[in-house]
Amino acid sequence: MKTIQYIAGAMLWSALLISCDNTSTTERTPNEIAAADQLEVQEEMEQEQVQNLGANEEEADVTKYEIVGQNLQFSPSELKVKPGERIQVILLNRGDVPYSLKFELPDGEQELRTEVPPGRRAGLIFMAPQKAGTYPFYSPLQNHRGRGMVGTLVVE
Repeated sequence: MKTIQYIAGAMLWSALLISCDNTSTTERTPNEIAAADQLEVQEEMEQEQVQNLGANEEEADVTKYEIVGQNLQFSPSELKVKPGERIQVILLNRGDVPYSLKFELPDGEQELRTEVPPGRRAGLIFMAPQKAGTYPFYSPLQNHRGRGMVGTLVVE
């Protein structure tokens, strides 16, 4: 019982020390802030890639695509890929609200597992369908799809 009390006390003390830290982002240089943001984006992308692929897969044979989300639109709104191609799709949010990304494919949906806040990016890696055709992608948040935030994955 005393061990639990010691642990709880240590956790409370740590929380108090952290909350009393008076450093702020305004004291950091713009380069330090940019470096921290870039590291965070890389960590988010690596986590998303691991979630969708597994840690042992290589990126050498991945074709990369970037989609910009802004004003409830994707740019480009059409991605052309080859059947069975491994693709990495990165969503860069240049809008004012969070966006996400979901692909409706014959073998099931592929989607980001997190919202992408304004100014951030996240990506996922998956195999394009073997069957040629057009497959929709969209932002599944709120009513983004109904408001026109849609695109097409073209397999040819």
